[in-house]
Amino acid sequence: MPFKRQREEDVVEDVIRTLNYSEEVVSGGNSVLDLEKIKHRSDFGFTPSTPIGDFSRNFFYDGQPIMFEELEGGAYGRVLSGVAKNGPRFTIKLQDYDLKKQRSLEVAQALQKCNLVSFKSFRNRIEMTLNGKRAGVKMVLATFMEHLDGDCSQLGFGSRSENNPLYRRGFVTFMDNLRSCLEENGASFCDMKPGNVGYKKFEQRGRPDQFQFTLIDLDGINDDIATYPLIARFANNYEGPQKSEDMKAQTEYAFEITKLIVCLKGVAPGDPETRVASRFYYESKLFGRRASDLDYIIRMQFNEEATAAATRAKSLLERYVLG
Repeated sequence: MPFKRQREEDVVEDVIRTLNYSEEVVSGGNSVLDLEKIKHRSDFGFTPSTPIGDFSRNFFYDGQPIMFEELEGGAYGRVLSGVAKNGPRFTIKLQDYDLKKQRSLEVAQALQKCNLVSFKSFRNRIEMTLNGKRAGVKMVLATFMEHLDGDCSQLGFGSRSENNPLYRRGFVTFMDNLRSCLEENGASFCDMKPGNVGYKKFEQRGRPDQFQFTLIDLDGINDDIATYPLIARFANNYEGPQKSEDMKAQTEYAFEITKLIVCLKGVAPGDPETRVASRFYYESKLFGRRASDLDYIIRMQFNEEATAAATRAKSLLERYVLG
């Protein structure tokens, strides 16, 4: 059931709603996640700082308590891992709620065919008190997602090891299909970076390890920030008559830079990896030298995938900045 859009002044009237998308996820032949089985006590009020034991006593999977543990926090929220007896493992992201996040999740619910991570989100309303008097309302968002093996900031397919050409092609194919699917459905993802793509690793007989990739930063859909901006103001500003086209170009550019980082990492430690990961960051002192860095990558021909991504990124740069 879609999450009904609401005016800001109407949000505080809801005690709790759920936004969910449920599908069977298969990795290595094992069905792992039925999101409809996630439930919690209706009177449980939680915030991003709620003690972890309270979550374990109040959230359930198929009637069994979910045992939680802390994971390394994300940039925009607290992250937990949870597992129930005889059930799958989840990742849970806790954030302060706002309508912008809700609307990104509405889009994500409609875009599951684009290979987004499966999720179920709970929105919670907490009445705040001060000296025994009502002092306001706090809204919190808890998003349950299928548990993955990691994100692509931990991967690098640049070296000449035996299976890396296969992995590079698989990653690039995923990225190209994802961007095409988002674009066909009128969506953008300006802040693409390796940490926003998750993966599962599995084995098949007679074949090297396989990677299954998925987009994990759901509230980044249609958001207007960028870690690797095409032009400096695209880091957080797209206002103007060309906003839609600007966000489309920024999405394409960020996807190409992300492909560069993953497809070059490990090829020559401290050289092309550093040039991509740090020099293309919008607060880097070397941000203005991106064109020469792309020329260098194209000239060196480290691998086919990196060369193609650098060529496309350079074309966008020439159109928006150098032209």
